[in-house]
Amino acid sequence: MQINISNGSSFQPLVGDIDNSGQNDIIIFSKDVLYVFDKSLNSKGQISVGNLIGQPSLVQYDLDNKLEVIAVVNDSGTDYYKVIEFNGVSFNIQQSINITSQKGYQNIKCINFGVGGNGIDCIFKDSRGFVHSFDYNDNNDDLNIDVSNNTGRN
Repeated sequence: MQINISNGSSFQPLVGDIDNSGQNDIIIFSKDVLYVFDKSLNSKGQISVGNLIGQPSLVQYDLDNKLEVIAVVNDSGTDYYKVIEFNGVSFNIQQSINITSQKGYQNIKCINFGVGGNGIDCIFKDSRGFVHSFDYNDNNDDLNIDVSNNTGRN
């Protein structure tokens, strides 16, 4: 089966059960649209979220037993860190934080550090060499550490 999406993406698609149906879904970004497909590539939904500017992540972010898409997107010239949930019928933007000042291309990695039971932290490095961290409980950058001159050598 071939699906024609107008513009591809240089980022990997995501695979996981985003709608809690018991079956894995396929999540693809094209231009400013996030698409969700079932395993037979039937469309389950789509939403305009902005142009993806880094590898997104699929993670159970807010401890509600549902997977969310975590992505940094550019929407009308502004960069946003977005948390997007899909219930099989509709999308919900759970967080949208303006991170334009953090300049650029971000690949996100999310992990549960287990500190205080607050859920998942999502970490990324911007084009200036600063590492940033956001968690579901606040809209603050919990790290903002400059690693631009760190060579990794002792």
